[in-house]
Amino acid sequence: MNSTSRSLVKIVIGTDSTGRLFLHAYGACSPTPCDWGIVYPAVWSGSIGSATVQSVGATYGSSTSISRLLYVNLVYVNGLPTRLRVNLFTQFNGRGDPRYNYWITELMTH
Repeated sequence: MNSTSRSLVKIVIGTDSTGRLFLHAYGACSPTPCDWGIVYPAVWSGSIGSATVQSVGATYGSSTSISRLLYVNLVYVNGLPTRLRVNLFTQFNGRGDPRYNYWITELMTH
């Protein structure tokens, strides 16, 4: 969670009833965070022989006027994920949209 962020304030990483990993992201909106919804990310480990999740990546809103590509690296301390290093790429898809695409890095803690 990063309540001071101007773009992404919360990410929930969990598993559904089938054991499949999911991301549930919340954007910075006022007065309450925007629910970006649940997506099933691509998952990476640290090596070919490891089942420990090190990083996940997912796309939000690819068919809307704003697309977001979210990469989350899990930071482990003593074998447990304690922080998330988040890279968020935002693209504005509307024809004639004057905003510039941008990228941010955030550090989130429990």
